[in-house]
Amino acid sequence: MEFMEVAPTPIPLVEKTIQTSKDFKLSLNNKEFLAKIILTNLIKINLEENENTHKPYSFSWCKSLSLEEFHQLNSNFTKYETLEQCYDCLIIFFEKNKVSFCEENEKFSLKFKISSLFGEYEEINIPLNKKSRKCIEKQDNLKLNEEIGQLKNKIKSLEEETKELKNIIKTLQEENLKFKSTIESRLLKLESDFKDTRYNIEYNIDSRIISSIEEYNFLLKRLSKYFDNDKKISFNLIYRASADGDEPSDFHLKCDNIPNVLVLYYTTKYIKFGGFSSIGFDSSNCGKDDSKAFIFNINNKRIYEAKDNNQIGCFEDNGPFFGRFTSAIYMYDNVNFLTKKTNQHKTNLNIRGFDISDENEYEINNGEQYFNLIELEVFQIK
Repeated sequence: MEFMEVAPTPIPLVEKTIQTSKDFKLSLNNKEFLAKIILTNLIKINLEENENTHKPYSFSWCKSLSLEEFHQLNSNFTKYETLEQCYDCLIIFFEKNKVSFCEENEKFSLKFKISSLFGEYEEINIPLNKKSRKCIEKQDNLKLNEEIGQLKNKIKSLEEETKELKNIIKTLQEENLKFKSTIESRLLKLESDFKDTRYNIEYNIDSRIISSIEEYNFLLKRLSKYFDNDKKISFNLIYRASADGDEPSDFHLKCDNIPNVLVLYYTTKYIKFGGFSSIGFDSSNCGKDDSKAFIFNINNKRIYEAKDNNQIGCFEDNGPFFGRFTSAIYMYDNVNFLTKKTNQHKTNLNIRGFDISDENEYEINNGEQYFNLIELEVFQIK
């Protein structure tokens, strides 16, 4: 049995991305045309005629040429080795409007004349394929359907993103309610602990941290060494974190450039400590000497006097700062004072600038290096 050799099916040439294109408005045979010349891996000619002034170009003709097909048009084109050179040549004819449109026996073509090697003019004929209005509308519909499909996918994606955002908002709302409930329970506990306001009048201090005459007298005794003993010392509350805001900027707004300030810390482990500065704080982002400063632990009734220098830190992004740089009592940069967060604030083993012993670790905070706060209060002492 003999087998016949079957020729392979030609693979259609797929157009690649457009490299360049140009549009021309032409008047051919007393008719108005719009010509678009496109260069991809083919040269594509689109010609549209407007026969109805109320509609855009209603009739369309087209032709796509490969480099080989362009060479076959005329031997003069064989001198062009690339499709780009052929494209540039074709553009010249359109720019100079040296083309004509021909219709014979329902066959359509573009014609233009080219000078031969012998100085004579040869007419080049490029046959065109006519597209019916129905075909054009079908292509437009396909393109429109594709765009609609893309929009539907975009809408679906946006709906999924909206759903995710709603879940995130719901989670944040639940966390906010829990946080609010925690803060309210803390405030209720504080109000319960200090509901008898008569002692505030007796002690002359509006504080949610100082809760006994012993604690009050402990501070008063040390402050009397700095102030006139014959004068009644007053504690004027200038800042309370739970009421005035617990960000560093809130503290600086209320307390900057005020001398003789007493700072009280009350931790979540019910430790009370603090410090006093005669020069006060500001936002100059530097350490300052204050030989009259001291720090203290109320629970253990311990006071640590100033020594060396740089007892006070004035930093815009921190709250009250006692000690020298990282060897200090301080809050981390831009951290809310009362926000529930692990290892939010820190004390050091030896707080430089004060006479505090190295023997007992983190003595100022009852042996704890890190602390979180229930309350922070600042008073001006007069």
